Amino acid sequence: LHPPPTATTVKVRDGEVILTDGPYVEGAEVASGFYIINTPDRDEAVKIASMIPATSVELRRLAGISAV
Repeated sequence: LHPPPTATTVKVRDGEVILTDGPYVEGAEVASGFYIINTPDRDEAVKIASMIPATSVELRRLAGISAV
């Protein structure tokens, strides 16, 4: 994974998607699992992350993967 400072944290509160630059997921939430998704851009990744039933989701790109 790319370093934590490159992360985007996605939260959904009252149906509103909230984005925060940086790794601001609580420690207990990190242990809940991970997904590998293949999307053409960050906006699509945010859309998918907002549908995951979790308190918050941290998005990070995989190292060695270049943008298309």
